[in-house]
Amino acid sequence: MIGFISEKLLIPILDFFYGLVPSYGLAIVALTVVIRIALFPLSAGSIRSARRMKIAQPVMQKRQAEISLSLLVTQKNNKKNLEN
Repeated sequence: MIGFISEKLLIPILDFFYGLVPSYGLAIVALTVVIRIALFPLSAGSIRSARRMKIAQPVMQKRQAEISLSLLVTQKNNKKNLEN
């Protein structure tokens, strides 16, 4: 799979950029920029999701603490009921 992508997609693009700028270093930089632009929608979605999670995390932690406390109280009440 990777060999196919490399041979059929990346090498021709790299050769194209090498034809424009006769330096493999600059051609690799240009190829990298093209790949980053092509993958930008995926990384932008990931960044948005991480920001939302960062905002929601304190609320989730507070709710988790409330649920844990509620469970502890319920367990104590159940133990008291069993002992009686």
